[in-house]
Amino acid sequence: MRSFAGTGRLLVVGLAQWSDGRAADHGSLTGRLRPLLGSVTETAATHDRG
Repeated sequence: MRSFAGTGRLLVVGLAQWSDGRAADHGSLTGRLRPLLGSVTETAATHDRG
């Protein structure tokens, strides 16, 4: 699964996959990636602004 977020000059790409390689339960995987991607984007944007 891929997810993208951005702000200003910043682009953050999130990639997620179950460790056992299964393709089931995509919704649960997305639910775990989105909060992480949001936190990383927010932290990186703070550093990008100086």
